[in-house]
Amino acid sequence: NEWRSDGVRFGTPKCFLFSVTLDLKLPYHGRQKSSQSGMYGSGAVQHDCVMCTQDMLQFGLKDLTIQSDRVEGHEAGMTCTSQLEFSYGVGLKIDSMDTKTFLGG
Repeated sequence: NEWRSDGVRFGTPKCFLFSVTLDLKLPYHGRQKSSQSGMYGSGAVQHDCVMCTQDMLQFGLKDLTIQSDRVEGHEAGMTCTSQLEFSYGVGLKIDSMDTKTFLGG
């Protein structure tokens, strides 16, 4: 798939996240779905691997999100949040504290 920044999810099951600190690859598994998962008008399967807009870069549904904080149209900083096991992971218990702190500590 080509890179896109129009807010449409893209990617393939070959996508993955990684932690250099932990020397660990977090493969895409796509276990949890959103209301848009798998819905392309052309009938092609849509994966929730990556979504990008002008103000946000999101891997998976909630697995890693980097978002611009804007105040009155001006960038005020960046926010990074993570909760693994939505689309990427290594088998952590869903919605556990580990899924929320694994990448960010």
